[in-house]
Amino acid sequence: MSRARRTAATAAACALWMTLSVERARATAVRTMEEFSERVLMADANAIVKFYVDSCGHCRALRRAWTRLGETFGERVVVAEVDCDDAREVCARYDVRSYPTIRFFDEVNGEDGEEYGGNRGVDFDSLAAFVEHRLER
Repeated sequence: MSRARRTAATAAACALWMTLSVERARATAVRTMEEFSERVLMADANAIVKFYVDSCGHCRALRRAWTRLGETFGERVVVAEVDCDDAREVCARYDVRSYPTIRFFDEVNGEDGEEYGGNRGVDFDSLAAFVEHRLER
């Protein structure tokens, strides 16, 4: 194989790896109850879900930590997000009244999930500890 072909093959492999990494890091967006059931409740893994609205300052501040959470736990936990402006039915079902609301869904908590009890100014370390603790049980 010529050097040019090896370089092209390497570049293509790197591009594919980067695409897969970005997809894995990106939170799964949920817009309907059907999507929520399929992607969160019926998933083969536990799930952590952020319920948010774009106008919320704490929600905007959480974006970087949420992306990092997906990068860190994306192989073991479904990391999802629900925009309550677009998915009002889902947010009403989970009685979301403040933003962000974060819930962890597993076999222990069933369809209701366990609400994150920390403050609204959530940081990555607090989220990671919350997830790790739930995965250990």
